[in-house]
Amino acid sequence: MNKKLRAAGRTKGCEEIELWRKAIINHLYWCATSTRDGNPDVMVAKWESLLNHILDIHVGHSSDLYPECAHGPLRPRIWMEPNTEAYVKLEGLLSSKYLLKDVGKMSPMHQTSMLEAFHSLAINYAPKSTAFTHFGHLVRLYLAVLHFNENSQ
Repeated sequence: MNKKLRAAGRTKGCEEIELWRKAIINHLYWCATSTRDGNPDVMVAKWESLLNHILDIHVGHSSDLYPECAHGPLRPRIWMEPNTEAYVKLEGLLSSKYLLKDVGKMSPMHQTSMLEAFHSLAINYAPKSTAFTHFGHLVRLYLAVLHFNENSQ
């Protein structure tokens, strides 16, 4: 999703998409983590509400499962306008039937982003292209663990 949003934000007339990219990715994770029972219909309804949210519409969403936004007061933002080139392109990306199918399958409890971050850090300390002794590799992994624990939540 991130790559598609970046590419769309680089096209002429669609620069506004880049301003919303990080919020869209955060909303994707929020849809999963805020739906504790894992109900796919509720997750999809929350995801679809994003298109209204981007237009500064926070009540009266299309689904009865999620009729209004759950957030409180918002800081000032640059809201999109309907029927602009950027909004139409974004609507196509966010309403893809394949993406909606995937949103419904997200896990509310188990996200792998922290594991991926640790693996990336471990590769920095012990690159696969370099041979280490068993002890050398173990020490480098310990360093990666210490670094990760110190700098994560």
